[in-house]
Amino acid sequence: MENSEIIKIGCQLQKKEIYEFLVKCNGLFVKKLSSIVDLKTYSEKLSNNSRQICYYIEDELIGMWVLYVNDLKDKTAFIPIICVLEQYHKRGIGGKLYKEAAKYVKKMGFNSFMLEVYRSDDRARAIYQSFGFKIIEKRKDKLILKNMIE
Repeated sequence: MENSEIIKIGCQLQKKEIYEFLVKCNGLFVKKLSSIVDLKTYSEKLSNNSRQICYYIEDELIGMWVLYVNDLKDKTAFIPIICVLEQYHKRGIGGKLYKEAAKYVKKMGFNSFMLEVYRSDDRARAIYQSFGFKIIEKRKDKLILKNMIE
């Protein structure tokens, strides 16, 4: 990692910063995020209830894993959003964020990640499977994937 790159772990970003990032990522999902949720309301929910693993270059947020770490029974962290800005794809940033997210949730006593992906999103599914995620449930238009943290 260069000096101008920094990863912030377990941060709780303000809704404005989350909103601005989601707007930049909006078109990168198979279904635009704004067609599923109101981005301002969702940003507030994420700011209040989740933690983020954030990748910055020159003080610009360019990648983020959003984590809900509140399932104390099953010790599973749910990931509602993973996004790296398109111009930074294929640079290993998602993998770096995954490693930091795994260390963070393990430190909190959690032992797995879970996420949903659209069945039609082959690219995202391949990335998640490269991190060790396995399909545990098939729904109408989505797959549920889980990854045990080592």
